[in-house]
Amino acid sequence: MSRQRIVDVVRDCLSGSPLLLAVSAAATAQRNSRSGTSCNSDERLHPTTRAIHADSQKGTRGPRASPFDHSLDVAAPIGVSTTFEAMPGGPCYSRAAHPTRERCEAVLASLEGPAAEALLYSSGQAATHAALHHLLADRGARRVLISGGYHGTHQALDQLQALKAGQPPGPNASHAAAALGFKIVQLPSEAELLAWLSAPWSLNESDSNDDLVRAGDILWLETPKNPACEVADVALYRLAVNEAIRRAALRKEAGAGSKADTSSPGGAGSAATRAFVVVDSTFAPPPAQVGLLNPETAADLVMHSTTKSLAGHSDALGGALLVPKGASVSTSGGQSSDQRTVYDALRTQRAALGSVPGSLETWLLLRSLRTLHLRVERQCDTASKLAAWLDGSGSGNSSPGASQSSQGRNAVVATTPDLALKSAPELLAKVSHPSLASCACHAAAKKQMALYGGVLAIELRSLAAAKALPSRLKLFKDATSLGGVDSKAEWRWQYDKQVPRGLVRLSIGLEDFHDLQKDLAQGICEVEREFPPEQ
Repeated sequence: MSRQRIVDVVRDCLSGSPLLLAVSAAATAQRNSRSGTSCNSDERLHPTTRAIHADSQKGTRGPRASPFDHSLDVAAPIGVSTTFEAMPGGPCYSRAAHPTRERCEAVLASLEGPAAEALLYSSGQAATHAALHHLLADRGARRVLISGGYHGTHQALDQLQALKAGQPPGPNASHAAAALGFKIVQLPSEAELLAWLSAPWSLNESDSNDDLVRAGDILWLETPKNPACEVADVALYRLAVNEAIRRAALRKEAGAGSKADTSSPGGAGSAATRAFVVVDSTFAPPPAQVGLLNPETAADLVMHSTTKSLAGHSDALGGALLVPKGASVSTSGGQSSDQRTVYDALRTQRAALGSVPGSLETWLLLRSLRTLHLRVERQCDTASKLAAWLDGSGSGNSSPGASQSSQGRNAVVATTPDLALKSAPELLAKVSHPSLASCACHAAAKKQMALYGGVLAIELRSLAAAKALPSRLKLFKDATSLGGVDSKAEWRWQYDKQVPRGLVRLSIGLEDFHDLQKDLAQGICEVEREFPPEQ
């Protein structure tokens, strides 16, 4: 590379030119090919092994080049530089490419499987915004189908509608954005989808407005869903999306929808013949729920708030998107001129918006991914045991198999620790966790999840008891968030008015099951004595 070319590269980087992305993309390929090395991400290795070695380099080790050489480090160093000396194939500016971030992304992608590529963001909210922005702006989506879940996702949608409408968030912006082609509608239930899929339909384009799922839709699935841990059958929603795409293609072929196709964003090959599935898998990180990008489920994007279980220590804010490796922005067989991969499109967007995580947060996440499987397996196991006990189907209950609804108001509040273990489950109105056969989502969870997640929800018999419980527990932190090594209890209604007022969300940490069980038993009995339900 000539001296003038190097000067031009630096100038382009500092001015935010599109060349920034080109240099960034070349950096990854160059690092993997330099000196004949490649990332040790062999898909034949067990995921626990890949978490340790996916970012290690194969190749012949040479002597240490200088006292400042980190190539022989066993632990990954923290790279804090924001800019880099110009070199062919090297990184340029950290907003576009950074060695520590790309190292962490390689490990995270390896945990989802060989079909995935990963991008890290400054927060889960930033990752959510990026996914929605990409599908609405780059791929022409026109509706977002969503039901409940994390309130922050709805806030991100409000902001996007306001941007689309050119007005502050609120009803006026929602109506204006809908008129411009961006609507938010209720996600159909699985029963509604099954009925729709089996009902007759026609090639008449006007009948497409009656379809529950249409071309141009984004189906936003949060599974398990915050805070009550309902599980969505991702494969069923994928089936519905495929059917919507099939109907749109047949209607187009029949000539019934040609006008709509030519006027839709992007023309032929746009969202007129596409629909999308996005899965927020924050409540079920690997290894609890993996393979979401596989053909059977085929999510278009998988989102994680890495702040939660992936980082796992309540000390590193971040988010991530997992995308199918090699997936194209343009429709297969379409005429769209956009031939970028989804991964490249999202990298371009991320560099432009500056939504990258900091170096320390990235390094903390990378460190935490090494122990992810150990932590998640322990958390899920303890959560399942606690759910079984509280539901009345596990050890420590005086009436195995009895439900809260059959005992509830007539239960006797215990005054000793041993009696508390037996009576606490009888004092609850409801227990929700995918592991429970009594939960409506259990069949989908059993099919889709390897582990049932480290979060459960309980409902107490009065608002006052639910509000008081988190502060009465000794081992559970009275705090929001989840997935950390320490257990947390949160009266969720204080943040989300759409959930039952008596619901307390329990995020299970790495403490001993019996210690957490005793803590919950004494806490539940204490608040029930102080705040008995209204008769």
